[in-house]
Amino acid sequence: MHRQSSCVSVAATLVCLLYCGIAFCAETLCSYSTYQWNVRERKSVGHVNVVKPYRELTAAEKDGASGCTVCEEDQVELTFDGLRPIKVCKHIAPRVQKIIGELQRRHAPLQDVVAYRVGMTRGEVDQAGNRTGFSNHSFGVALDINTDHNGLYDNCITITPSCRLIKGGKWEPGREFSLTGDSMIVREFKRNGFLWGGEIAGKQKDFMHFSPTGY
Repeated sequence: MHRQSSCVSVAATLVCLLYCGIAFCAETLCSYSTYQWNVRERKSVGHVNVVKPYRELTAAEKDGASGCTVCEEDQVELTFDGLRPIKVCKHIAPRVQKIIGELQRRHAPLQDVVAYRVGMTRGEVDQAGNRTGFSNHSFGVALDINTDHNGLYDNCITITPSCRLIKGGKWEPGREFSLTGDSMIVREFKRNGFLWGGEIAGKQKDFMHFSPTGY
């Protein structure tokens, strides 16, 4: 009798393990690679690869405006002639496809486009000097255009020689790949609901950058 009970117990345990294993495999997982920007050392630190169930995502890993997350599974890859493939949030992918397709049809000076990349480059700074908030690029809702000719500047409430280049290439209005408010690229993105980083308020001007919020 005791031996029979033991057999039943073992069988029940195996069934339980099998069921749990199937449930785990069926769970939707989120994966992404990220880092933090250290404002003191002015470099990226803490590079990690993350894999976790979607149900464990924090509020910081979700973008309420677009409905996308930092997960690579929420991104769609787009390809264009002469450009490297980019990934963008699945909810704005059709709009981005339309914008860049139209710009290429009109022979706009598109040299490169950068979109989805996950990193904590915004928000509060922790005790170690690391940023603690994800950028809009992290959710696939921001794009950088012609990065070698449209830098991110600090100390730049208005465009003056005191503006300090901190990322990307020198912005030279009047040159082919540098963007201004009158550029075809800027007008087309704004016409489709994006804001241009060259017009954001505050101390920074990000001439390469486009997103629904401008940041």
